[in-house]
Amino acid sequence: MKTRLYIGGLLSCLVSPILLAQSISTPQPATPTQITENSSRTTVDLNTADAKTISKSMKGIGIKRADAIVKYRTDHGPFKSFDDLSEVSGLSKKFVISHFEQLQQAFIIQ
Repeated sequence: MKTRLYIGGLLSCLVSPILLAQSISTPQPATPTQITENSSRTTVDLNTADAKTISKSMKGIGIKRADAIVKYRTDHGPFKSFDDLSEVSGLSKKFVISHFEQLQQAFIIQ
């Protein structure tokens, strides 16, 4: 019994500094600005990009959908969020919800 307590105490003394060191050296989540600047992935601003650029930025958005995005932006002003894309002709709310992560990875809205 004493041996188990001794070994358990010894192990906790050895493991605690390792866990502490890992938690200290774990990087904090990047802000969106850092992701844009530091990522090897290119993100496209939906409020400034042309249809050709938008269509090449994400699988599932071809030239027709990209043209619709540019037309909507021209008619209604800049996008404020990715949810606004569900108002674009040819993009449904279902599409936006099911591709939300991909949209966030491919595009930014400034």
